[in-house]
Amino acid sequence: AIETVNTEVLTDAGYSIDRLSSNVASVRIEGSRRVIANFNENNLAVKLDFYGINVSRINEEEPITVNLSAVTEFGDILSFTPSAVDVYVSKTNEKKIDVEVNKTGSLNEGYREGDIALSAPQITLSGTSENLSNVSRAEVSVDLSSVSAENYETGEFTASSGITLYDQSNKPLTERDVRWINMDHSEIDITCPIYKVKTVPVSVIYDSGVSGTYNVSPSQITVYGPYDAIDAIESLSTETVYSDSFNNRGEAEVNLVIPPGIETDGAITEVEVSANSN
Repeated sequence: AIETVNTEVLTDAGYSIDRLSSNVASVRIEGSRRVIANFNENNLAVKLDFYGINVSRINEEEPITVNLSAVTEFGDILSFTPSAVDVYVSKTNEKKIDVEVNKTGSLNEGYREGDIALSAPQITLSGTSENLSNVSRAEVSVDLSSVSAENYETGEFTASSGITLYDQSNKPLTERDVRWINMDHSEIDITCPIYKVKTVPVSVIYDSGVSGTYNVSPSQITVYGPYDAIDAIESLSTETVYSDSFNNRGEAEVNLVIPPGIETDGAITEVEVSANSN
């Protein structure tokens, strides 16, 4: 494969590579049988070097012809084909794209993840308009099964992820597909809160003027939040219910008293108290 070097000569002039007339080169080498037997493409560097090209002559109508060079520490290079490559360029464009999170695995029973925060919720891509048009979305991955015991205790999980770009058919773009696309971030830091989950009964607080027996719905609430705060909760209390809180059907909507930092499943903030008909 051909390696491009000093491409900043193009980008500084406001151009990006659209394509090459050839992406590979064929090289003939000479050496001992042992050298040839152990030779592979990793022992060879074929470079397309943009250093020193005349940027004032760059345009989108005609390709730039750039000479190749080949270097190896194994044997002697006899020849390589092609000796030069036509480089097609276009003006550099930018495309901003939101970063999505792909969650895999799951937390231990009794825990749930909070809203994941990204160090860069949006990235900027740069390249030719044709290459950028192939990109539909960007994604990072987080494996919740890799959360450690310490993460559960601290209530937070952090990780870093590389960015995967997807095409219009929702297929991941290969390294070759994104060869001429630059991203302003190579990886993104991920922060995920970890909450303890617990189901507790609802405790209705009645004023002394309320008599009789009553039902409460729901009678249990699932809450989640920091480990220590959830561990300290045995029940959720309501605001005080007074005799005039009830309507003519003997029903009352009563707010829950939810401690700071605690959330309820389904964002429940009130319960219904009704007179027992039995």
